[in-house]
Amino acid sequence: MKNQGLRRLILFASFVSVSLWTAGCGKGVAGRQNCTANLKMIAGAKMAWAEDHKRSPDDLPVVSDLVGPTNYIRSWPQCPEGGLYTIGKLKEPPACSFPGHTLYPKAQ
Repeated sequence: MKNQGLRRLILFASFVSVSLWTAGCGKGVAGRQNCTANLKMIAGAKMAWAEDHKRSPDDLPVVSDLVGPTNYIRSWPQCPEGGLYTIGKLKEPPACSFPGHTLYPKAQ
């Protein structure tokens, strides 16, 4: 239980820092970087949920499993360029529908 509280605190601090950073950035490279940060936050929430609930790699969490005042993310993040996020199975990274927005961007 102690680890769960620490994990939620870290996820909340990550969310706050991403939110503050997103508020000051525009589109383009900054938008893609903000989106990648959001995808990392979703991936972290998925991992924490899987560990806390003893889930297998083929399990598929839904938004209500990850988001809420007592869950891993307080509110669902928004892609700064209007893409839609897909959570995906635990063995898959989360994805954004906006072209070029990925959890693992290619080196330029």
